[in-house]
Amino acid sequence: MRGETQASHLETMMRKQGALQTYELALAPVRIGYDDLKRLQKDDLVSLQSGKPALFLLDKDEIVATVGLDLWKRMAEVISLKKRKHKKHGKYEILLCSFGEVNSSRLLKGKRIDVSALDLSRVTLKTKEKIWAYGTLVWTNEHVAVKILKVEK
Repeated sequence: MRGETQASHLETMMRKQGALQTYELALAPVRIGYDDLKRLQKDDLVSLQSGKPALFLLDKDEIVATVGLDLWKRMAEVISLKKRKHKKHGKYEILLCSFGEVNSSRLLKGKRIDVSALDLSRVTLKTKEKIWAYGTLVWTNEHVAVKILKVEK
C-alpha cells in the first residue's frame, strides 16, 4: 500500500517538475476592444486575419517560436525561434486563439512536436486574465475566423 502511495506522489511530482517544457500552440494574437469582448455571444464570428494563418508557440505571455503544421502526421515543426512579447495597446485587449498545450524538451529550429492530442478545429479565446469563449475555426471571405460555440461569463 505504501509503495502505491509513493508511486502516485512521485508521478504527481514528475508531472509538475517534468523534464518537458509546456508551450501553448496558438494563432497570431489579435487586438480587440474590451467592450467587443464583453458583448461576445454564441454564433458570433471573430475575424482573425487574411490568408494562411500563422501558428506560434507561447511560453506564458511571450511568443517563443513560429511553427508550421503537418496535418497528415499531426506534427508541428519549429520554423523560427524569436522571442516576442505581446502587449496591451490602450483600450485594446490582446486576444489569443489557443489550441491547447504541447510539450517539448527543447525548442530547436526544425524540431517536430507531436500535436495529435489537440483538436485543431477547436480554439479557446482568452486574454492574459480570463478565458472568454470557446469556438471553432471557419473561413469567411478568405479570412480565418472563429465561430463562437460557448461564451464564458
